[in-house]
Amino acid sequence: MATTFINIGFHNFIAANRIISVVPLKTAISKRMVSEAKRNGLIIDMTHGRKTRTLIVMDNKYIALSAIASENLGGRVVDPRNSQISKINPAGEMSRG
Repeated sequence: MATTFINIGFHNFIAANRIISVVPLKTAISKRMVSEAKRNGLIIDMTHGRKTRTLIVMDNKYIALSAIASENLGGRVVDPRNSQISKINPAGEMSRG
């Protein structure tokens, strides 16, 4: 069974089956989530120094930060044909899909 990866910007990928939610960084609760995750060492910053626009909450309690808009990332999770998807086959080789 191949694992589907979602491009969250700047050649960073997250396994689609690990994503719980994609949240815009506009609300106070999302900003609190980031500060709490930083305090607990559960933050993964994938913005490459750009402005954080989206939080990606994962099933292992980690929060990934992305500079891509949540509307774009949400569409990639829901309809992977509209994004740059990579799949890893059982042999461990990565292919573009």
